Amino acid sequence: MDSPTATAESDWLRLTLPDWGLLRWSAVATVAAIAVTAGLLASGGRLGEAEQPMAVVQSAFLLEDKVISVAVAMEHKCMEQRGFDVHPDNSGGSDYILVPAVDEANRTGFGAGERSGNGVAFEARPEAYQRSYKKALAGYEDWDYGSDQPLTDDSCLGRTNVAVWGTKEGVSRPLAFDPDLQQTIYGEDPALVAAYAAWRVCMKSKGDYPDFKTMDDVERYAAELYLDEDAEYDEASAREIRVAVDASTCASGAGLRDAYTAARDKVRRELYHEFLPDILAWRAQLAAALRRTGVSLATD
Repeated sequence: MDSPTATAESDWLRLTLPDWGLLRWSAVATVAAIAVTAGLLASGGRLGEAEQPMAVVQSAFLLEDKVISVAVAMEHKCMEQRGFDVHPDNSGGSDYILVPAVDEANRTGFGAGERSGNGVAFEARPEAYQRSYKKALAGYEDWDYGSDQPLTDDSCLGRTNVAVWGTKEGVSRPLAFDPDLQQTIYGEDPALVAAYAAWRVCMKSKGDYPDFKTMDDVERYAAELYLDEDAEYDEASAREIRVAVDASTCASGAGLRDAYTAARDKVRRELYHEFLPDILAWRAQLAAALRRTGVSLATD
């Protein structure tokens, strides 16, 4: 799996936040996407003759990033007007493919320690504050991110969705971006299966670790190190760095990053082509959301 996207907490927008792996384009690709986005206001989000699925996706993600920024600001303003000035931290993770490079792993591990501190100010608030926050946010004191409970009309999320999307329910991403669907397909790629097998052999030689099957298992293991009440933060951080360095070293030796990237990108290209009409419709919805909120579609 890629490094964590902006966390699941941001699901309040009723759309899944960007898989940051999808946003890790080269500088040249990003410039091209910006050029495509610049013409969206005039085109209404329609596909140009020379536009390919990947360019459509890139330009849509640039729009989505702006929509999210606008919506978060509106949500926070609404909550602050109701007396809630401390919010959950929904920031994203580091920018790596599958596993950090060895030098990054040696500095920050998987970034699990940094993420374990996100939202500390909010979580340190009394339970009554958190429950009241959720009531104002979504309409229910027991509401949780990703909940299927319908947003109430007067909730800050409901009001934000109406202001941004025109409907209380908001807008969802097309199925092509579903990470579980993608992984189900590319997880069977023969080259990736072979690379993972070599990686597992290497990890078993590194120390007394659980029987990791995938890099997801390693990331979960790293995050759980900080849940041990008997462990100091520095101790958990040192253990995270050790397993991240071992996982990264083994990934390099097994050719895992290259196999993973090739398999994943192939599946994404196929899905983007198959679901192009849906992606175009979604991009038009993003452009409409920005027009509705009075935000320029031009990319800074």
